[in-house]
Amino acid sequence: MLYKKPKKLGRGAEGTVYKIGDNLVKKVWYDTAWCDYGLYSIVRRIKNVEKKVKTLPKKVRKFVSVPEFAGYEKKGAQIITYHEYIKNEKIDLSKFYSSKLYEVLDDNFRDLQMNSNTFYNNGKYYLLDVGIR
Repeated sequence: MLYKKPKKLGRGAEGTVYKIGDNLVKKVWYDTAWCDYGLYSIVRRIKNVEKKVKTLPKKVRKFVSVPEFAGYEKKGAQIITYHEYIKNEKIDLSKFYSSKLYEVLDDNFRDLQMNSNTFYNNGKYYLLDVGIR
């Protein structure tokens, strides 16, 4: 179900994220994004992370995922992407950052900050807004 009024979830260096439905969020990108600010560049970055996750060892992949990419649109100069909503569960960050899993992820991705770019839910780490190394 879509909401009548979006709920702002957060604002970061690259955009603002709104929950617009029970299982859907939208990210309104700023022109200060860490990639070429263009629709093709942003979508390519999202797709590259999806591809990179698939190349991780199987024992790592069972603990890592990305939210489903639902689409995009361009309104004038503004770029908006739509993604599956992932509810973040709080975890012991010291255990995550000292784990072997974190070492593997850090070797492959950048900007892995928990609770902003990486969420934990139901036994999996979701890479929301990371880049590949």
